[in-house]
Amino acid sequence: MLTAERIDGLVKSNQVVPIRKWSHIAAVFSKQETRLYFNGKLVHTGPPTEISGGTHFVIGNAGENHPREFFLGKIRCLRISHGERYKADFTPEERFAKDADKSQSNTVLIYDGQNVDGDRVIDLSGNGNDGRWERFES
Repeated sequence: MLTAERIDGLVKSNQVVPIRKWSHIAAVFSKQETRLYFNGKLVHTGPPTEISGGTHFVIGNAGENHPREFFLGKIRCLRISHGERYKADFTPEERFAKDADKSQSNTVLIYDGQNVDGDRVIDLSGNGNDGRWERFES
């Protein structure tokens, strides 16, 4: 099921993510609510999350060093933006690009699975937010 982690819990939808098929997944964390989109369609709305620091941002895992609840599959591209990029249903882009208009939602980082150096993933946004792929064995 499509799920997003908030500071104080999980937002779980009833949307099944099919296997062996690329899907576009988006989570929007706003002051009013958390929204989950599947292939450009809103599939779930949940409570907002608080803004809090002190932990690393993790994609595909329920927190850092938590090998029991993690995403099992492949991530082709990933974009993180500051602000609400999606406020309604949308048509997903095939590949991500940084925002030309900075007054819109601001791209923080873009990862593309084709731009890696070993375990290092290169940030294509130009902001220098390189990361690393990690794998948990089940």
